[in-house]
Amino acid sequence: MASEDFAFMLDAKMGCYAWIGNGNRTPLHNPGFDFNDALIPYGALYGPPSSIPGPKPQSAQPHRRDRPSHNEENQQMRLAGKRALLIGAATGIGRACVEDFARNGAAVVVADINEPAAAEAAALARSHGATAHSVACDVRDEDSVRNTVDYAERELGGLDTLVFLAGLMRTGAIDEVEATTWDAIFSVNARGTFFAAKYGAPAIKRAGGGSFITTSSLAGLRGAPGMTAYAAAKGAVIAFTTALAQELAPANIRVNSVLPGWIDTPFNTPAIDYMGGVEPHGEVVRRIVPLGRQGTPAEVSPIYVFLASEEARYITAKSMMVDGGMAH
Repeated sequence: MASEDFAFMLDAKMGCYAWIGNGNRTPLHNPGFDFNDALIPYGALYGPPSSIPGPKPQSAQPHRRDRPSHNEENQQMRLAGKRALLIGAATGIGRACVEDFARNGAAVVVADINEPAAAEAAALARSHGATAHSVACDVRDEDSVRNTVDYAERELGGLDTLVFLAGLMRTGAIDEVEATTWDAIFSVNARGTFFAAKYGAPAIKRAGGGSFITTSSLAGLRGAPGMTAYAAAKGAVIAFTTALAQELAPANIRVNSVLPGWIDTPFNTPAIDYMGGVEPHGEVVRRIVPLGRQGTPAEVSPIYVFLASEEARYITAKSMMVDGGMAH
């Protein structure tokens, strides 16, 4: 930290700070800056607070997904020219990712064991003007994953990003969990991630580098009753992501994981049933989630867009929690 930065910290008054600058340039103190309403480009340097671009601070309003936090035109270009393979992306968070990637300018291949749903997701991407293809993929089968990566690289002319979203959840008390159930959960969540990396990493390397994004879960950090197998598999994904990031960094491939908390999709039905149904589950969510509700797929997908974008070019080996504050 530069000496003038330290002096700035000593003299600063309470407020919200935007730390920007290059090298020995001092940071900007702007107590009125609202991080929900404007973004300061990385490395930028501005003059007085009155010169900061973007909306001026207004009275507090709840943040809404349909209230863009920055210039929509720039947002749509965040993934311009990117070529992305999204595996396990036909429904839920994956489908939201397909739509968000398309809106942000990426060309996509949607892969899923549910081929008709994958085709529908690809059609949704095309409705936003994106190049989009779909293909059947069973992540439990090594040949299927290899063929899917080959297909995406061929159809898109290269591969800059691979997002692995496939998952399987089953619940039960530990003395009731069958070995076949344990193996099935690991086969999709952990083994499938491994196959995607084994064949996806070389393709991204051939493109000159890019981003590999896994999907874990808050359960992989916290665990939960009745979710031992699922928590173990998702914990394995977190460890795998950290190790892979170190391995692929020299090839300019960033590896990060997204950890959703309670997100309102049918995927969580086994956990909700184990908890006694919708009402008991709702009570638990209101008690343990500081924001007091489940998230939506559209509130998770922007994190994947960010990690695939150049804005995240110095971020790797990270677990990005999207949980309404639950982890804390």
